[in-house]
Amino acid sequence: MSKNDQAAAINEYILSEIEGNAVIYTSINTVVEQDDATHYPVEFLNSQPASGLQAHTIKLKVGVPIMHFRNYLSPPKWCNETRLKVISLHRHIIEAKILTVYGEV
Repeated sequence: MSKNDQAAAINEYILSEIEGNAVIYTSINTVVEQDDATHYPVEFLNSQPASGLQAHTIKLKVGVPIMHFRNYLSPPKWCNETRLKVISLHRHIIEAKILTVYGEV
């Protein structure tokens, strides 16, 4: 069993222990120019784990602990390894409270 598979199993167990409804978020999987697209079904591409990238889907519940690794669009100084607790889940936003800050402050 790979480390990613072990982490996924632990995450699934933690989610099952926390009450409430789970919300599933998916990554964006479209291209601007169709000519630049590969000719593989999107479902196949989404099922392939890529080294260094997050999974295509993430399932969360309010109260779940999460860890923030990167923010490519607008990186705050505390981005690497910051631990948070989910306090609210919206359509396009995950609201979380900072528990522990690592990296540059």
